[in-house]
Amino acid sequence: MGKTRTALVATVFTASALFSSASFAIGSEGDCLAADGITMDLQGVKHCMAPIIAEEFHGEEYSELKGVKACKFTVRKTSIGDYCLIPLEAKPAKAAMVTPAADVVASAIETPALDPMAAPAAAEAPKKKCGLFGCRKDKE
Repeated sequence: MGKTRTALVATVFTASALFSSASFAIGSEGDCLAADGITMDLQGVKHCMAPIIAEEFHGEEYSELKGVKACKFTVRKTSIGDYCLIPLEAKPAKAAMVTPAADVVASAIETPALDPMAAPAAAEAPKKKCGLFGCRKDKE
C-alpha cells in the first residue's frame, strides 16, 4: 500500500510539474508574472510574453527556472532567447457596420441612374485642346 501511494504521489507531482510549465497553463496575469513573463496590450488584447526554457534545461536540476517549456502559441525569437506570446483574453469581435434604412433610401435617390443613351452624346461633345497658352475648343 505504501509503494502505490508513493508512486501515485510521484506521478501526480511529475505531471503537475510538466503541465505547470506549459504555455496553456498560463491563463491570467498572475500566472504570467509567476512564469517570469511580461504582460502587454497588443491591438486591444492582453498578452503574456513568457520565456521559453530550452530543452537542455528541462531536467530536475533546473526546476527553479521560470518560464514555459512548450509553446503552442506564437514564438518570438529575440537576441536574449525565445519567448512565447500567449493571449490572456479573447480577441474582441468586430462590430458590424449598420446603416439606417433612411440613409440607404436617401443615397439611392441621390445617385443618378446611368442612361445608356447619354453616353454617346457625351462622347460627341467637342474636346478642348490645352497647350502652353491655355485651352480652346476644336472648330469643326
